[in-house]
Amino acid sequence: MPPRRPERRPFRFFLGGALLCGIAGLAASCVDALDLDDHRDAFADTCALLDRCFSGQYVDCAARVDSLYTTADVGTFDTWLEAASSCNESCSTVHECLDFVGMCRPLDEGCNVDVDCCGFSQGVAACAGGSCCKPSGVPCSADGECCPGQGPCDTDTYTCGGVTCAPKDTPCLNDFQCCTGRCAPTLTGPRCAEVPCPPVGFECDSDADCCKLVCRDGKCADPPECALITETCTDDLPCCDPDLVCNKAGGAGEGICSESSECFPSSSDCFSDQQCCSGFCDPQFKLCATCAAQGETCSAAAPCCPPLQCAGGECLPP
Repeated sequence: MPPRRPERRPFRFFLGGALLCGIAGLAASCVDALDLDDHRDAFADTCALLDRCFSGQYVDCAARVDSLYTTADVGTFDTWLEAASSCNESCSTVHECLDFVGMCRPLDEGCNVDVDCCGFSQGVAACAGGSCCKPSGVPCSADGECCPGQGPCDTDTYTCGGVTCAPKDTPCLNDFQCCTGRCAPTLTGPRCAEVPCPPVGFECDSDADCCKLVCRDGKCADPPECALITETCTDDLPCCDPDLVCNKAGGAGEGICSESSECFPSSSDCFSDQQCCSGFCDPQFKLCATCAAQGETCSAAAPCCPPLQCAGGECLPP
C-alpha cells in the first residue's frame, strides 16, 4: 500500500499556528486546540514519531523545525514538508525527514546520536564524543573533521583513515566496507544499506532491525551477557553462539568469538591472509573480509580475491 500523504498545509497556515501556540508547543494537543478539522500537521506527526523511535534521544524537534522554517529558503522548507508527508509513517522511514540543515547539525556541533548530524543517512557523518564528525572512509580536508580514532585525513586519498568506503546501493560482501557500515541482503544480492545501524533505544520489530543489537520489548538493546561473533570473549563472557569458539590466539585471558580457534572471522583486525578464516585480509582496512571469486560481481565493498582484479564490475584474472 503506498504511504499516506496528508493534506499539504500552505506556509501561512504553518506560520499562523506558530504565532498562536508558539513553535515549541506545536504538538498534537496544540494542533487539536486550533480546531483544524482533526488533521495533524506533518511536523507534529514527525516530532512525535522521532520521540518514539529514538526514545527521547533526538531532542528539541519542534525548535529544529522552527529553525528550518526561519532560516531555510521557501523551496527547502517545502521540500521538507513533502518528505514529511511520507517519512512520518514509521521508524524505518523517519530518517528521510532529518537530513536537512536545521533538522540536523553540521560538523563540530554538539550531538546525542548519529541522526543529529547532517549526512548521517549517507554514512558520511556520525556523532562521536558529543560532536558531529566524519567516520573512516569519508572524504575530508583536515584531520579535525575525522571522528576520534577514525583519522587522520590522509593526504593521498583525502579520506579519513586513508581508506574509501562504498556508497549506498553498492554491491557488497562486508559491513565495514560500506559508508553506512551495513551490508544488507536485497533481491539483487547484498548491497550497502540506505542508512546506518540504529542506536540503543530505537524502535524495532525484530532483531534484524537492530544489526548487532537485539530487539527487546520493541526497542533495540544491548545483547545478552555473552559475546557475538567478532566481539571480545573471556571465560566469564562466552560466545552467544555455541558453534563459535573464543579464539584467544596466544592463550591470553581475552579472545575473539570465531568459527575456529585457528583463525579470525570477518571484521577482525589482521595483517595477513593466513590469520583470517576467509583467507583474505582486506589491504585497505586491515580487517578480515569476504572476497569475490572469479566471475562474481565486485565493487569497492566487494573486493576480488587475489590475484583477481575488478574489471567492469566483474572479478577477472589479471
